Amino acid sequence: MRLIFALTFLLTTSAFGQMTPQKSVTKVKQVAPITTKARNWSIGLGYGVSTNLANENSNRVYENSLDAELSYSLGKIGNGEAGLSIGSGLLAYADGNNIRKQESNPIWNDIAIGFSYGQKVFGSSKLVLAFTENLPTGYESQMEGYKSVIDSAASLAVPFFNGSLSVVNTIAFSAIINSYAESTSTLETNTDNVTVYSLGINYVIGAGFSIGAKGVVKSVHFMNNENQLRTSTSEFIRYKGSNWAASLSYLLGNYDENENYRFLYLDDTRRVFKFGVNFEI
Repeated sequence: MRLIFALTFLLTTSAFGQMTPQKSVTKVKQVAPITTKARNWSIGLGYGVSTNLANENSNRVYENSLDAELSYSLGKIGNGEAGLSIGSGLLAYADGNNIRKQESNPIWNDIAIGFSYGQKVFGSSKLVLAFTENLPTGYESQMEGYKSVIDSAASLAVPFFNGSLSVVNTIAFSAIINSYAESTSTLETNTDNVTVYSLGINYVIGAGFSIGAKGVVKSVHFMNNENQLRTSTSEFIRYKGSNWAASLSYLLGNYDENENYRFLYLDDTRRVFKFGVNFEI
């Protein structure tokens, strides 16, 4: 079992789909969980493309990502199973059909080293714990002077109706160790930690298809001690094959106002549509 992959669709922050380079935190690769009895290692490959539908410019900006991850199952530990992973990715922006020709495009992401542990609790419910160290090897980390990004997450999936419906609660925390108080590219105050809570509902339609919705509340803390509350809502449809998966998701948007959370908030400036496909070798 690939526990790093098992967090698919359980945790995605509103950082996904942003159309400007920015440090991504508590972001888990969406690779389909596959069980392979013949070996305890696997290679996951993923491609995704997203765009902001609220952008009405004729040359729409597309964010293309290509990820690769090697995972290794540690097998049974206590009452659960554990796994290790290492991975990285490539990010490229395109204006319409044309890849941007600039130094920062395409760019490599950080190398992420992860550990995860999962076990059943309260009967058929499943608890997954994940920890990731993002080594500052990527272009953005080198330019902005990031020393380290440490991610941690705990996710509890509770099934209903023989597993056809599941409710997923996830809480995550990211710590960012910066060299500078301000961004070298935007001159804005850098983030030093992020706390995320998400509530997701997944429903298995059948024949490999599933649909779901997720609400996210994210608290962003800056190095000048300011704090922002960000929320988002997303929906998805997904198909899972024997060793691959494809998904379509729609992020309705997010906002930075400290107001009451609105599950169906429609952002006038950011509504992100994303397609992703993942394979396991």
